[in-house]
Amino acid sequence: MIIQGLYHLIATKRAAAGAAARTGRENESKDPRLAHECNETAERLVLEAENHADHARENEELMEGANLLLHRLTTSKLKTRHRSLATTDLESFINWLHRENGDREPERNFEILPPEPTINGQAVS
Repeated sequence: MIIQGLYHLIATKRAAAGAAARTGRENESKDPRLAHECNETAERLVLEAENHADHARENEELMEGANLLLHRLTTSKLKTRHRSLATTDLESFINWLHRENGDREPERNFEILPPEPTINGQAVS
């Protein structure tokens, strides 16, 4: 199961920004007003994606620090009830942050595909 969190939101906003910018370029000569609105939308989406990326980065740093503390607590020779409770709470904290970030989106490859060869309008296999 893939957890959809901030990483999914970032990828979605970046893809939507790319689509809006593409639409803006295509409509530049046909409808300048629509092209301007699309370009503004693309800029807004890029800024939102960057804000979410900063948030996800901060969550990653928090998880890293919590993991160090958790490692310190679990490898310590001192074992008390309060340390066990702290360990459980730290594990819950790390899980919550992981759910908020979600799983990383797979890298997208936007290579330009060569056109299929055609003969008399029919695709050649």
